[in-house]
Amino acid sequence: FAVINSPDFGSQAEVWPSLEDARCLLSEFKKLPLSKQNKKMVNQESFLEESLAKATRQLRKLREENRQKELKEVMFESLSGKGILQSLNAMDLDEVDLLIKQNLADIDNRVRVLTIASRS
Repeated sequence: FAVINSPDFGSQAEVWPSLEDARCLLSEFKKLPLSKQNKKMVNQESFLEESLAKATRQLRKLREENRQKELKEVMFESLSGKGILQSLNAMDLDEVDLLIKQNLADIDNRVRVLTIASRS
């Protein structure tokens, strides 16, 4: 349920879906043992910490995905004859090398699976 307060101090809070439903739900909640009542309760600080941690994890994941896409683009541009590898530093070259090795291993594995399947 939701309690909606108006910025006007004179107005009464609006409870949705209804005041009676809210009272019933609150009554059921108060009947629960304290351990269950407090199980998912958080204060503003811990809520913000959890939200920040989640956003940080999402950002890290997106950065890694973007990095992989950039490396794939570099790999395909170099395969098409563009001299892009000369502009990369040693760390970037190592990452492109790992990506190429992984792609070659994936191709070898796929060829092996298809060869076995064609013999059956």
